[in-house]
Amino acid sequence: MYIINFISAGILRLLSLLPFWFVYIKSDFLFLIIYYIVGYRKKVVYQNLRNSFPEKSSWEIRQIAKKFYHNLSDVIWEQIKLRGMSNEQSQKRMVFKNTDILDKLNKKNKSVIGLIGHTGNWEWVCIFSKMVMPYPTFALYKPLSNKFFNKYLLRVRTKFGLKMISSQHAMRHFINNKNELTFTFMAADQTPIESEIQYWTNFLNQNTPVFTGAEKIARSLDLAVVYVDVKRIKRGYFEANIVELCDDAASSKENEITEKYMRLLEKSIIEQPDNWLWSHRRWKHKRTK
Repeated sequence: MYIINFISAGILRLLSLLPFWFVYIKSDFLFLIIYYIVGYRKKVVYQNLRNSFPEKSSWEIRQIAKKFYHNLSDVIWEQIKLRGMSNEQSQKRMVFKNTDILDKLNKKNKSVIGLIGHTGNWEWVCIFSKMVMPYPTFALYKPLSNKFFNKYLLRVRTKFGLKMISSQHAMRHFINNKNELTFTFMAADQTPIESEIQYWTNFLNQNTPVFTGAEKIARSLDLAVVYVDVKRIKRGYFEANIVELCDDAASSKENEITEKYMRLLEKSIIEQPDNWLWSHRRWKHKRTK
């Protein structure tokens, strides 16, 4: 198994050296496989889209789905390409807007939670952000069961200075760094474990359970919170817009920050409906009361 993992890592390293034009040829081929041959989570994707956009025709839903699978193929190959990318390429392909908000919060001695969704290339926005951040920058992640590839991905993700923290140790991370100024990315658009659901909201025309952990941490430690809106400008090029949600979380009302995040994420998805991760079973839990 070690030999297989070692060879696989070597192949990934070689693939990361391919030029972008060839990477996207490979991505087009991958799209054909996962959409037409494998049909990866097609039922989930189409059901999510139909429920989220009941006003759209079958033809419109199909076009959004196909664009989503194209984007998903691109994200997979862009992640492979990441290890071979230079600073110049990353600065050209991921542009950050409104970073003056971060400078303002830094001057106010505020650590920041950056809430993101699975839009655009969510990996790139975290990894490349260190180049514009006035903070030590962290991102929460869920470790892989394969220790070899988990180590490989950690090496890739931290290439530009980002520090990765296991989501299991999230609270420990914030407490250990409470006397330091930090910026921590948290993706809050996945489905909570059913036993841990504490808050529901209307999201994309559906009753939706929501993670509230980020807000609870922010309120308990009086952090600032921003939303990072990732737009796909064209193939392989993205724009990350920083939106301030709260600079004084301790004084916010319960669920206020969570609601602001969900409304902004919803707006982002409506503006670019193919840009979100529709293959996730986001609505598998149903509200019973």
